[in-house]
Amino acid sequence: MLKGGDQSRSKALELIYRQNCKTIKRLIIDGGGSPEDFEDIYQETIIVLYKSIVEDRFKYHSSISTYVYAIAKNKWIDFLRRKRKITFTSYDQNQPKEKDLVVHDFAERQDEVNFAKELMEKLAEDCKKVLLSAIYHQKSMKEIAKEMGYANEQIARNKKYKCQERLRKIINSSPKYKALLKELYGK
Repeated sequence: MLKGGDQSRSKALELIYRQNCKTIKRLIIDGGGSPEDFEDIYQETIIVLYKSIVEDRFKYHSSISTYVYAIAKNKWIDFLRRKRKITFTSYDQNQPKEKDLVVHDFAERQDEVNFAKELMEKLAEDCKKVLLSAIYHQKSMKEIAKEMGYANEQIARNKKYKCQERLRKIINSSPKYKALLKELYGK
């Protein structure tokens, strides 16, 4: 339908737009965005989706809804990064310069990366491989099943779920995580 003529393409995009609208709006609004931010991000998302399909970059490894959500999430994160950089740009001589803030942001991200690595190290080797393949390398369950020697995709999906649950338990029992929550939310 999306690769058809203008009329069928237009109907398909309209259907995709309506089906995903609430989910993406929740992502943006719950993330601190305004209705205008949602409109901008969602418009850009649909354009990226359309270009991906027309240019044959969408490979159907996931549903269109999953793909739309991933695009919107990445667009939202980029938006927040740009907004944060602009917000922290200061003309007051007593406040840190933008360069100092970028270095500080990098250090914070590096701490987050190190914390994530530390948590991942507590997982079994097969769990690390499955989660890194699925999340970081964005491989399909079919590719993961083949790499890991599983009989089929469902086994890979089940393994990923079990590994995610193990990681959640590790995270929730981590004193560092609890301290971070307390620092951020006072919990």
